[in-house]
Amino acid sequence: MPFGFPPESAFAFTGIPKHSGRVEIEDLDVGIMSLTSFDVGGRIFAYDLEYGIHGIGAVWTVKFYDLDGSGRFTLRRSELVRIVPDLIPAWVKASTQDAH
Repeated sequence: MPFGFPPESAFAFTGIPKHSGRVEIEDLDVGIMSLTSFDVGGRIFAYDLEYGIHGIGAVWTVKFYDLDGSGRFTLRRSELVRIVPDLIPAWVKASTQDAH
């Protein structure tokens, strides 16, 4: 599976249900496949990040949202790959209504 950027090392922390208080730590090679921004009037309200783990052929997509127009992306959601994000923050909707 080709990646857009060289793989970086990331750690996965997993709780073990049968052994309360134990955590499994795994070192993984993670590669970013794409990073896309969504904006209205030049103001970015969301980023879409597609990444995968080398050796298992799987890809995940997450979106990061700026909920209040502050420029801080405080919400992370796992979503399907779509042209338009599932969530459009209220400040984005308001700015498009003001333009009409």
